[in-house]
Amino acid sequence: MNSPRRSSISSRSQPLTLLDEIDQWERGTLLLVRQTADQARQRINTLTMQNGLGSGKDSNEFRRRSSTDTSI
Repeated sequence: MNSPRRSSISSRSQPLTLLDEIDQWERGTLLLVRQTADQARQRINTLTMQNGLGSGKDSNEFRRRSSTDTSI
């Protein structure tokens, strides 16, 4: 998203606007996505190690991507 953001330095004595509610929803959604992705990575790492799959090409690619993933 390359849209300009409104300043977060605003008086909060005013009622929430629709844009404020969208901003809150966006922050909450991104946090949930990050947490879910982290849990999925941890689970895959655990299963990979338990099943002795830690030396294959796919697991190496997964490790590379998960250690450099800053897309969110």
